[in-house]
Amino acid sequence: MAPIKLRLPEIVFSVGHFDLHLGGVTLKMWLPFFSDGDINDFISTLEHLREQSFNNVVQGHGEVILRGEVQAKIDEDLHYLHTLQARVEEIVRRGDDPDALSAIGIEQCGKSRIPLNGLVQQLHQTNAESLYWSLRKRDT
Repeated sequence: MAPIKLRLPEIVFSVGHFDLHLGGVTLKMWLPFFSDGDINDFISTLEHLREQSFNNVVQGHGEVILRGEVQAKIDEDLHYLHTLQARVEEIVRRGDDPDALSAIGIEQCGKSRIPLNGLVQQLHQTNAESLYWSLRKRDT
């Protein structure tokens, strides 16, 4: 690792999207992030992405999504978010404490627990907890 030199990015952005034009190709970058953000913003961003035409999608976490798979992946992610939201809302409505979130398995929400060497399960739990606390805060 000694010959490797880390370089900080020369271009950064923190909200919205960023278009980078390289030759005849445009790279469109979005920051939809759930666990520290708002689920409705994330859903809105994914719905907007559904209307776009992409050659490929390079995720921050996960595999590269090829042209023919993009719409199905967005639909899968939206299904996950809507299902998770409904299940967490039910827990909050019942007045259950956050321990009840462990009953919401990622596979019950339409996702596999295997990607990212199992890290996706931890991300799922973080998503559920973040949503739980934002709903509790909203309801108080």
